Amino acid sequence: MRNWFRGLKLNQKFTVTTLIFIFIPLFGMMCFGFRSIKKNAIDHGVNEAVTAIDLTCAEVNAKANACSMVVDTLQEYEPLEKYLLHLRRGEEISESYYQQFRNNSISIIDKMQEAMPDLYQIHIFAMADGFLEQQPILYQKEKMKNCAWYRSYQGGGQWFFDIQEKNIISGTKKEGSHLMTYVRELRDQSGGRLGVIEVSMRMADIFPEIYRSGDSSWACFVDENWNLYDCGKTAAACKWQSYRGLILFRAGIRDRKESQQSAVIDRKNVAIVLRKVDKLNGMFVTLTNLDDATGNMIKQQQRMLLEFAGFGLLLIVVVNLIVRGLLKEFYDVLCEMRQIDNGTTKIKVCYSAEEMREMSYGINGMLERIQKQNEESIKREAALKDTAIRAMQNQINAHFIYNVLESIKMMAEINEEYTISDAVTALGEMLHYNMRWNKFLVTVQDEMNYIQNYVELMNLRYDFTITLSVQIPENLYRQDIPKMSLQPIVENAITHGIEELDADAVIEIKGIEHEKSFEIEITDSGIGMSEKQLAILRRKLRMRLNSDTQPKHGIGLRNVQDRIHIQFGTEYGLSVYTKEHCYTKVSIHLPITRGKYSPMDQEGDEKEEEKENEYTAGCRR
Repeated sequence: MRNWFRGLKLNQKFTVTTLIFIFIPLFGMMCFGFRSIKKNAIDHGVNEAVTAIDLTCAEVNAKANACSMVVDTLQEYEPLEKYLLHLRRGEEISESYYQQFRNNSISIIDKMQEAMPDLYQIHIFAMADGFLEQQPILYQKEKMKNCAWYRSYQGGGQWFFDIQEKNIISGTKKEGSHLMTYVRELRDQSGGRLGVIEVSMRMADIFPEIYRSGDSSWACFVDENWNLYDCGKTAAACKWQSYRGLILFRAGIRDRKESQQSAVIDRKNVAIVLRKVDKLNGMFVTLTNLDDATGNMIKQQQRMLLEFAGFGLLLIVVVNLIVRGLLKEFYDVLCEMRQIDNGTTKIKVCYSAEEMREMSYGINGMLERIQKQNEESIKREAALKDTAIRAMQNQINAHFIYNVLESIKMMAEINEEYTISDAVTALGEMLHYNMRWNKFLVTVQDEMNYIQNYVELMNLRYDFTITLSVQIPENLYRQDIPKMSLQPIVENAITHGIEELDADAVIEIKGIEHEKSFEIEITDSGIGMSEKQLAILRRKLRMRLNSDTQPKHGIGLRNVQDRIHIQFGTEYGLSVYTKEHCYTKVSIHLPITRGKYSPMDQEGDEKEEEKENEYTAGCRR
């Protein structure tokens, strides 16, 4: 792509650049606008679906409440209670009483049923058999067994959904009937059971959305026992039926919480809404296909894209013509420059545009900056060489000091000044250790030798004695550790923890081995730190070493922390614990990088030690 752009002419580059900065942003804005319009359309569709289901749930609650009110009314209806009480006692019902009850009470119940269009039927089952029934309202107890809900009824008020209607007399099923029935016991004033009342409504009248399921919508009802009622076999052509598990999952049915959202199912934008139906102790879920509402919008977008593509082609032609006209003088100058390059000198390059003069000024300025950068580069190379020479001189000086210390040690031993000899030996070993900066990692054994020499020299400096207690497993001595990582910790323990005590103290170094890592704990019996001081120190350990907020002092531990993070990762590093006037403990956490001690490790260490001895001998010479 870059090579293609470089191969274009200048006017073509201007045309392409203009299109990039005009056409592409406009295209992006248009796409963003399309997305916003589509999102708004989907949100509007979701809101409409929410409004529809809220209205449906309100109607369902009202109809369910009406059923409960019918049962409550009949429970309080005294003539019905007396009649059922006579039947329960087995008393004979006279023909006049029978006709009176039928003309008055049964007629009232019929009118109550006719006054409520959604009420399909009312059946009352007395707690007696062998009496003359008042069909189609009052039946014998035995006829209750012909009801679809008989075996599932557990007493009290109970709803049954999507049950198939049966003939009360014969018990035969009526095809195509789906009823929602409320069943409750009728009791007398003393609590005795007088009968059972059944109030039924058609499911299609209560939940019409379920039976109107198709490509544009789908609905279901879930009762308190997690039974699901949907269109079932009556809408086999409804494609959403096969996705009902996914629909219920997206609706959050398990949480039993109301929700509404948009989703994509079968590459269709849909609105999924869940609402509780409190009177039925269930949940109503609807799915609405939103692509029907957004279909016209998509067609309009496609038409606008075609128009935009035609506008883009026209814009390319117009911009190219304009740019060629603007660059005509530049191409004339370029043509004359080519003639000069071919050897034709009897021409005069003339231009009236001020931009050419500014171009020459720019080129001259660029040359001056290049020359200045070259000079600075030469100075930097000289500084690097000077730094290398100084580093070599420092190394030579270190060798010289090491050899002088060896001479002082020999003189002290000749004069039997063994304390001075031991101190010079320790100092020489520390100097030799510091000269080995070609290795970033050393073994724990090397670092501990350095610490022992350091503490030995510190004991010469102070009047009190610092005892070094070391408890490290043998295998940990072979593990790798960043060089000079323990010394700053021990130095801090002496300077900030023990020195102010001015009394004998102990520094305990303990090694703890884990499965894939190990810890070295350095604990001093010094003055410890306060909670505030500990918080400041931990904050320093969390700061970056090159941060502008980094304090000028106390960066030793931070330096150790950074080197551990660089080498092993941020899951390793330092941890600090303390108790004021008692102790301070610093734990260094590192990975295990070597296995158990083996002869091969010993052979490698012996070769490395031989190289160091040769190096030291060369320094003494």
